[in-house]
Amino acid sequence: PNVENKRLLVEEGAIHGLRDMLDLQQPEAKHRASEALYRLSNNEANGLDLYRAGALRPIVGLLSSKAPADRTLKPRAADTLGRVAQIHVWDTRPEALQIGAVPALGGALDDLAVAGDDDGRSRVAKALKLLSRHD
Repeated sequence: PNVENKRLLVEEGAIHGLRDMLDLQQPEAKHRASEALYRLSNNEANGLDLYRAGALRPIVGLLSSKAPADRTLKPRAADTLGRVAQIHVWDTRPEALQIGAVPALGGALDDLAVAGDDDGRSRVAKALKLLSRHD
């Protein structure tokens, strides 16, 4: 039932709403949207839907954000980006590179280093590795 519920959410356009929530200046809304997109990204079909719905751009935007409240969201955003890039290499990797995912992830690494968040840094580094893989 959980997979069916996720498919229904996707089919009803939930990704577009979640994507748009990442652009809001409301930390709680961003947090909820980031978590929901992450949960959707663990399924091959949904990961492709995230890409098709244009969710990569606001995820990269979140990784690039200088807002202190967004720092805690960066590891989850990196996890989501990494998952989607890993599953849909040929579709998502060129798009992610074009919209600046690598510099955004590099900036997030620096930001999390300053904050002393080693777990977050390792998650961002993993996403960076997945994006830079050559298959």
